[in-house]
Amino acid sequence: GVAAANAITVLNAADIKFVGDYGDLSGVHISGADLEAGHFDHANFQGADLKNVNFSSAFLREANFCNTNMMGVKFGEYPYIKYDNFVNAVAYSQNGKQLAVGTGNAIEVHDAKSGEIKQILHGHTSDVNSVAFNPDGSQVVSCSSDKTVQLWSVKDGKSTHT
Repeated sequence: GVAAANAITVLNAADIKFVGDYGDLSGVHISGADLEAGHFDHANFQGADLKNVNFSSAFLREANFCNTNMMGVKFGEYPYIKYDNFVNAVAYSQNGKQLAVGTGNAIEVHDAKSGEIKQILHGHTSDVNSVAFNPDGSQVVSCSSDKTVQLWSVKDGKSTHT
C-alpha cells in the first residue's frame, strides 16, 4: 500500500516511463500516489487500487483501467486553451511540462500544467504548420507556409537557425 505508492511516486518523479514491459501494473495497490505528468501509454492497471491517485497531465493513451478502483482519482486536465485564431500545430515536450501551439504566424509555448504562456516565438511571415520540441524541451522547431523551417530557443524566444 503506502510503500508501493511512495516507491512509484519516486520513480515517476525520476521520469521513469511505465510503458512496454514496465507498463504491467495490474493489481498494484498505490492509493494516494502522485503520478503527475507520468508516462503510462498502454499501461495495464487492470484490477489495481488507484484510490486518490493524481494523474494530472499524465500520458495515458490506451491504458487499461478495467476493474480498477478509481475512487477520487484526479486527472486535472484542462478542457481547452481558447484561441481566437486558427491552431494549425500542437506538440507536447517529451517530459509533458510544455506545450507548443502554432497559431497564425507565431508559436506560443505554454506551461502544460497551468496553461500560462511562457514564451511567444515570432519570425514566420505565414501560418505555422508544424511544431516539435527537442528531447530536453529547450528548443522548438517549426515549419511554415512561408517555406522556412526555424529552430527556436524556448528560454529567450529567439530563432537560432532558419
